[in-house]
Amino acid sequence: MTVPALISAPNSDPSDQAALDRSAAAFRAGLSALREEIGLHMVGQSHVVAAVLGAMLVEGHVLLEGPPGLGKTLLARTIAAATGLQFDRVQCTPDLMPADVTGTRVLVQDGEGHRQLVFRAGPIFAQIVLVDEINRAVPRTQSAMLEAMQERTVTVGTTTHQLPRPFVVLATQNPIGDEGTYRLPEAQRDRFLVQVDIGQPPAKELQTMLDRTTGVTLPPPRCRLAPDFLMHAAMLVRHVFVSAHLRRWVADLIVACDQYGQRPLKGVADQLDLAPGPRAGQALLAMARVGALSEGRAAIGRKHIRQVAAVCLRHRMQVSPGATAAGLDTNELVRRLVDGVAVPTPTEVAQ
Repeated sequence: MTVPALISAPNSDPSDQAALDRSAAAFRAGLSALREEIGLHMVGQSHVVAAVLGAMLVEGHVLLEGPPGLGKTLLARTIAAATGLQFDRVQCTPDLMPADVTGTRVLVQDGEGHRQLVFRAGPIFAQIVLVDEINRAVPRTQSAMLEAMQERTVTVGTTTHQLPRPFVVLATQNPIGDEGTYRLPEAQRDRFLVQVDIGQPPAKELQTMLDRTTGVTLPPPRCRLAPDFLMHAAMLVRHVFVSAHLRRWVADLIVACDQYGQRPLKGVADQLDLAPGPRAGQALLAMARVGALSEGRAAIGRKHIRQVAAVCLRHRMQVSPGATAAGLDTNELVRRLVDGVAVPTPTEVAQ
């Protein structure tokens, strides 16, 4: 069997339009290869795959919510294999301690009988880390991941250790109502670039899934990308142009969620106990840039922001009890938000 050549990393800092076009082509080739490899091992869930790959291409973390058995672990393992990145997994339980995740110092003895404390890295030191059932870990352990996810470092004692790059956390979460779970605090949810809901597949996709998993064993995923592809892709995405009026629109969307702000949107801001903050705007632009570049465009349009609004905003919103009683959820509030806040014209922004 012929082993396909690895797809080279795009130029992360193109100097002119021709170089940008070549880099964009390499970006799309790598993204297409990833989708193809994942499609061989997963059935359906196209919106999940798109959101996870989009976040990974800007080195963002992903929160996956949904019932068990829908391929969350398989997706993480397949992506790690297709990118050639180091993979590790943390199975969260109430007795999991921070040192079980970050690592700890242990006393070792060398051949001459000298003893010294040596740091043994935990599973968080992989490049793709699957944190399974994160809301089953106690808050102390959940908070131990905050520094790693935000700063990409781990401090043990007085020593700070750098995590490998790229570094992406894929965390899964069970419904909050399950016994023995601990709700993620807002500060930690905000560390995730996107939150993706995984639902039960339709019957046709389920049938295909059963055929694949109960028939002939599939070959393992192949590594398709050069080792430095993701890091160069993340830097290339920053070259996608965002016009001033679209940047203002993103800012207006965030401000409209704040009922105590200057321009709250009625029907949205008054239904929220917690509104998105600045990281939500950063996530919207990052994911929109990936969407534009994947289409071969060097600038984002309003449709790219609309496409990623739900996955970027809803986990940063907390619906009020009254809104929940009225049957409103974050998906509906995001829809009202993007429909209710007008896109400024370039003239309005210039004034």
